[in-house]
Amino acid sequence: DAAAAAARGRRALLGFPTEVQKKFHFAAAEAAIETGSHAIAAEALSVIAAGRTTAKDRASYFILRSKLADDAGRRGDAVTALEYVLRTGYEPAIARARFELAQLDYRDNAAPPEELIERLETLAAAWRGDELELHVRRTLGRLYVQKADHRSAFEALNAAMALDSEASVTRGMYGEMQDAFTTIFSGSEGKLQPLEAVALFYDFRNLLPVGRSGDELVRSLATQLVDLDLLDKAAELLVHQVDNRLQGAAKAQIAADAAAIYMMNESPSRALNLLRRTRQSRLPQQLIRQRRLLESVALNEVGKTDLAVELLRGVEGPDADQVRGDIYWSSGDYDRSATAYEASLGARWATGGALSDGERMKVMRAAVARSLANDEIGLEELRRKYSEMMAMSEDATAFDILAAPAQDRGVAFDAVADALRGIRAIDTFMDDYEARYMRTPLVDDEETTLANDINPDEAAEEGEDA
Repeated sequence: DAAAAAARGRRALLGFPTEVQKKFHFAAAEAAIETGSHAIAAEALSVIAAGRTTAKDRASYFILRSKLADDAGRRGDAVTALEYVLRTGYEPAIARARFELAQLDYRDNAAPPEELIERLETLAAAWRGDELELHVRRTLGRLYVQKADHRSAFEALNAAMALDSEASVTRGMYGEMQDAFTTIFSGSEGKLQPLEAVALFYDFRNLLPVGRSGDELVRSLATQLVDLDLLDKAAELLVHQVDNRLQGAAKAQIAADAAAIYMMNESPSRALNLLRRTRQSRLPQQLIRQRRLLESVALNEVGKTDLAVELLRGVEGPDADQVRGDIYWSSGDYDRSATAYEASLGARWATGGALSDGERMKVMRAAVARSLANDEIGLEELRRKYSEMMAMSEDATAFDILAAPAQDRGVAFDAVADALRGIRAIDTFMDDYEARYMRTPLVDDEETTLANDINPDEAAEEGEDA
């Protein structure tokens, strides 16, 4: 529209002062170039050429000539025009020409990123305070991301935001940097060093996307930290989300994740406190079950065995049976412990194939529990079911010792059983819990059947406060 208006307005120009006519022709040429009207742009530039008397006029003219040449695919002519601008002595245009030359080299891969960064950093230090600086910062941000220098990229955004947060250039840069932030913390790009990742997250968490995608991003980062055994940092991230961002079922779910990390870090009291303060009257049934399992484990860890068992009343499934086995094991009720461990394994003995680490641990705990309960019949049944599968594992010798008949037990049994008792029962459960619950998508209140979660948990709360 501007280019068309310029063409219609030329006839009225003759009665205006020369400076006004000059400004009009410059604006017309720029508008025509922006809209791809090259013939109109060339005509306007031909008029300007006759009256470019000042350094500013000459510099502005050759910047437009470079744009027109570049649009026509004549890179060499564009570069030549910009190099002429560098000799005009007009500093604003010189700064613009340096940026445009860097942009051409960036676009055409005509210079290595390191060189372009150096050129643009020098320009950013020398020229500040207008839209050109915003463009320089944006290109620097892209180059920093390309070089995986994310801190410098996000600092470039902060500089642009401080200059003019509402400018379209800044808003576009914010979107690009937010995409880069999302990419590095979602794990889809090469992982950062863990402490670097945490520092980067906290320094630039204003880039965290709003809503579910941002919450999933934090959860992904926390999971990466758990994998690196940085449990304190992982829990800190999730608790911050619980306290500052989340509502509804997602808040209860992430609180359960953080409580689980507290459990891994041998802090059951902190886990219980977090679970208690994030209770809600209505939650998805699967989430209620998940939180109840976790709370039962935590109660057992703080020595409240009866409450731990009571909380599992009516909860069925292999993981619930495993928790029961751990509770009875820690309280010395070996008969019930063995029964629960075997129930958690189901018909695994009949399916064949190698047992997992967790499955072998439950088999060996069941063997010790049957032996300590003097249940020779149960022990014989366990040998019948699992001897062949255990024989193919690295725990073959240990199982033979633990599952031996009473008359064949000796000091070896005591040594292996003591070693097994020295391994926290909770560790096996937490490994399974992490894989099953902490790596699943966030729940959605609107897409899940809700149930009442008050009464079962109130019983545990009253008991804990007693």
